[in-house]
Amino acid sequence: LLDEVIVEVGPLAPGAACEMLVARCARLGVTLDPAHADVGRLCSMLDGLPLALDLAAARIRTTGVRGLIDSLGHGIDVLRDRRRDRDARHVSLQRALRLAWERLEPDERSTMQQISAFRSAFSLSAAAAVVEAPQRLPDLIEGLVDHSLVQSDGGRLRLLSTVRAFVRDGLDADLAAEIRRRHARWAARAGRALRDGIEGEHALAVMEDLQAISGDLEAALAATEDDLDTYAELVLTLNALDDFRVDQLSRQRLLDQAVARLEGSALPLQLARIENARGFLLMRRSKLDLALVAFQHAEALATGFDDEVVSASLRGQAGAVRERGDLEEARCILERALAVEVSAEERAYATACLVHVVQFVDGADPEQVRRLTECRDTLLALGRVGTAIRVQYMMVTVLTNVGDRAGLRRAHLRLLRMQERMPDPGRKGLLLVHIGLDHLFNEEFEEAERCLLGGSDELDVSHVANRALLVRYYYALVLLHRGLHEEALAEFTAQRDELERNGMRRAEAHVHEGIGILRLDLGDLEGAGFALARAAELARGTHDAIMEMDIAIYQAMLALLRGHGAQAEAIMARVDPATLPADHAIMAYAVLGALDAMGGRPPGPALERVDALLAAPSGVAYQRSLERWREAVRERPDQLANLVQDGALSARLLARVWTYCTQTR
Repeated sequence: LLDEVIVEVGPLAPGAACEMLVARCARLGVTLDPAHADVGRLCSMLDGLPLALDLAAARIRTTGVRGLIDSLGHGIDVLRDRRRDRDARHVSLQRALRLAWERLEPDERSTMQQISAFRSAFSLSAAAAVVEAPQRLPDLIEGLVDHSLVQSDGGRLRLLSTVRAFVRDGLDADLAAEIRRRHARWAARAGRALRDGIEGEHALAVMEDLQAISGDLEAALAATEDDLDTYAELVLTLNALDDFRVDQLSRQRLLDQAVARLEGSALPLQLARIENARGFLLMRRSKLDLALVAFQHAEALATGFDDEVVSASLRGQAGAVRERGDLEEARCILERALAVEVSAEERAYATACLVHVVQFVDGADPEQVRRLTECRDTLLALGRVGTAIRVQYMMVTVLTNVGDRAGLRRAHLRLLRMQERMPDPGRKGLLLVHIGLDHLFNEEFEEAERCLLGGSDELDVSHVANRALLVRYYYALVLLHRGLHEEALAEFTAQRDELERNGMRRAEAHVHEGIGILRLDLGDLEGAGFALARAAELARGTHDAIMEMDIAIYQAMLALLRGHGAQAEAIMARVDPATLPADHAIMAYAVLGALDAMGGRPPGPALERVDALLAAPSGVAYQRSLERWREAVRERPDQLANLVQDGALSARLLARVWTYCTQTR
């Protein structure tokens, strides 16, 4: 009618549904707790339908809530009430739905059968991809909405789970299989389109859309027995979704099963993509050897077919060997990746990865900041915000090693703005860690501890095991700076054992170095010697020149504290302060000045270098350190007796050497 007003009465809201179920049960002498999880779950399974809730109350008298939930897993026919005073149409939910079904036209029934494949809300265009001969689809859907068998909300369509179960129960097996196949192909295409946008500027909206169809993706995966290409696409999309859900165990099972299923198939490229995804997951879980095998398998499968996949596998290999500690090999692998013809996005990211590795081998410099800025801006121009964020983290590391504190703060602020557009909790954790390191370098220890612990919690939640371990290392440094030696040693020891189990040699070298510094501070020279020797042994296999020289400086300090000037001279011959970041160079020049004084040479040139570095913007934090430790020198002169035998060393140089004998960089 022209003047007719339609008032839609939909299912009850969750709270109202629980209240109705509790009230109906109470009338039948059954007491329920509305806050109990099973009560809420049952109301959700029944879609908040008043008739279903009323029938459920009658059943709960004999089955209980949990028993009814289990029974509904076998169908909705359990929802019936045999009382004679009930309206015949409402004796069971099955009967009520059958009466509505019988009023449908044949085309409407066929459409209902086909759209029953959807587990989540769907659009009219999605339905058109699944429904055979969809020309009349808008009219048919409108008729189903009028019959209250399809729910409509702002262009999104949805079947209640009870209605879906009724329709699916009546399907012929062959027809059901064909509908599942069409639905799976739609899910694979929709997932692929969304997956491509995960790294883009609309990542949050993309992830919301992916979450919205997650039920369809999971249902489709089970319907791809004979379509491996569709199966592979669904696996890659679910892997991306589980990455943001932070469900690492689910991802591992999914990818392992996919590799086993696709091995030997006629789809080498799909298998290569899945092996790459599996490799990156294994690397995040610190399974470096397994990750390397996966990446190498992906490279072998994709070579000659897809250079983008080859480049991604080479980046993965470089990341695994870098984490394992071999920086020179990582550099060689990344140079191979850049020799492959790839897209501008892949080239920019591979270049950034190479710059990041080179800074550890050859030392950090402002030119690397410029190159990383170019890579980041290229990625942003291509709309790859997520990848650009990873490059920005690399830039933060370089700025830290260069000692550009002002640039570091600007980089952190930019990261905050970029991070707001991305949903990954792991990235939030890394950002907190970098801010914590900034506080650490500026000796703001309470702020550093707060940020590092917050970052560690975020990384633990996102299962970034390798990064979470390194954060605990920096947290141990904070404890060391605060004089909490026992707590710092416990942290270092736990990390050392875990890193050794996972083969992360470079990180393990850092931890042994930290233990050595702690032992120096405690005056345990023998323990410091063992720890620093192990750190040096591990560092030699990493090709990280800065780390090797850093450890050598502490070994030279140890030799000075033991009064072994000649040994300290030999160790420092391996150190080139001019190639070191400012904080490392200060330590190196202080030790060289001490050696000059002990050898009867004027320590002035070395002291001038120290003064110049302390006066630079990057040395501001160390000036505060110097003043604090000058007091320590006056209070603990006995510790200096082994350092200088002739008493000719100036108090200024003693203060500086002692400073860097008792603190880390």
